[in-house]
Amino acid sequence: MNKMKKLLLTLVSMCLAFSCVALSGCATIETLISKLTPNSEQTSTPEEGAGESDKEEGNQPNDENPDSSSIGGICEHTLVKLPWRAPTCLQEGKKGGFQCSTCKKIFTYSSEKDGLIEVSEQETIAKSNHVLGDEYSVRLKEGISKATSFADFEIVSNCDLCGTGFTVASESLKAFAPSTKVLYDDKTVVNAKREQVDGLVSTTYTFPSSTLPNMHNWVYHNNDSGELNANTKVPFTANTDRYILMFVKNNSSLKVTFKYGAEYWSNYCWSDAVTVEGNSYTAFVLKLNFNGSDYACYHTIQLLASISKEVRLTFSGYYVV
Repeated sequence: MNKMKKLLLTLVSMCLAFSCVALSGCATIETLISKLTPNSEQTSTPEEGAGESDKEEGNQPNDENPDSSSIGGICEHTLVKLPWRAPTCLQEGKKGGFQCSTCKKIFTYSSEKDGLIEVSEQETIAKSNHVLGDEYSVRLKEGISKATSFADFEIVSNCDLCGTGFTVASESLKAFAPSTKVLYDDKTVVNAKREQVDGLVSTTYTFPSSTLPNMHNWVYHNNDSGELNANTKVPFTANTDRYILMFVKNNSSLKVTFKYGAEYWSNYCWSDAVTVEGNSYTAFVLKLNFNGSDYACYHTIQLLASISKEVRLTFSGYYVV
């Protein structure tokens, strides 16, 4: 009987020892089961399994979105500031914002969202209005390269901001022609007549030939009107700019250079030098501003070079009402 007990104890001890050896080779019971299961799910290679897992999780680089440099096609935006551009009368402005240097998307601040929102482009700011000042000039009408008539010119008002000229409405203009009163240089009487030229009231002067090397001042009283054979004067307010916009036609073959001016008690306002080719037209501006006077007593045509034969110049123009 004792022998049988010893034999059973020996068999039990051996079984227990065998079980301990088998379990010590596995981390868990589940691992042991998976090793013993012939149809395990891990049939793929590690590389293939990793790729499939990334596709399922959406963590692979997005080939369909070349702008993305981040995992899963979601750009980790690197924002660069877009400058604010103020509007002008020639160009729309741009509101500031940010642009991603990688995907090029644009963002702007939203007060409603209290943060940045994506937009298709920078928000524009409307152009500012032109500011028309009191500067006036004369130019050829669009499409005309050389004047063949007084009607080829137009009076323009210039924007103080950009200098763009805008045609002045006819109702804002008053026709003006210089006086037919006697002109003189202390020696010579110059013939003058009032006539219609190219639809405008005009004054034509006949300057005699002269070989004298000095400049000649042909001066006349400014008290004739823009109407034929009537009397008036060009009004303006003292200490305020007044522009007289003049056209001149050279009825002779000689080129003539002159300055046109106005005088009040020995104070002069002069135009720039004006050159008119033979048998052609030109235009110029006289800017008046005198202290304490509402009109200029005399107007002056100052020839800047002597002329070899008789010259006839016709003058006409406007002032702004």
